[in-house]
Amino acid sequence: MSRPEYSDLADINRATQEAIDRLIADHRHSPGAIVAVLRQVHAVAGRLSPPLLDYISAEMSLPLRLVHDVAAFHRRSFQAPEGRHSVKLCTGAACDGRGTGPVLGRIRTVLERKGPLSEDRRFSFDTVRCLGACGMAPVMVVDEDTYGAIEVDQVLEILEKYP
Repeated sequence: MSRPEYSDLADINRATQEAIDRLIADHRHSPGAIVAVLRQVHAVAGRLSPPLLDYISAEMSLPLRLVHDVAAFHRRSFQAPEGRHSVKLCTGAACDGRGTGPVLGRIRTVLERKGPLSEDRRFSFDTVRCLGACGMAPVMVVDEDTYGAIEVDQVLEILEKYP
């Protein structure tokens, strides 16, 4: 495989590319720093796409498989793009039995969600099997704030609190 070039990273702007290069340069001779590099690059770029992982591998002279394996192991931490705010909706038995389905539909509509990230990058959204607040079902967490007994008509009002 040929060495990845910036052209393979077409969706990353020049300033981000330069910041990524500085991070890699700071750790180029420290193969044990790959997790730190991946975290920092994720913070700068907002994600770790396969072409970006290929680029990191080439620039740090690390095996491609190693870089992809480390990223896969830490996938929840830095594979998916992240919005400014994290939204989690419980889909466990108690929440499901009390109306999570319509709330889920409303969240997806409000966020105009086509993936794990809202189009405006304001919200990352995911469902989880349990948030440990079954007595408040259905439950949604935005960042560190927990909202219980959520109804469909409350979703927009709650999300508008998070610019």
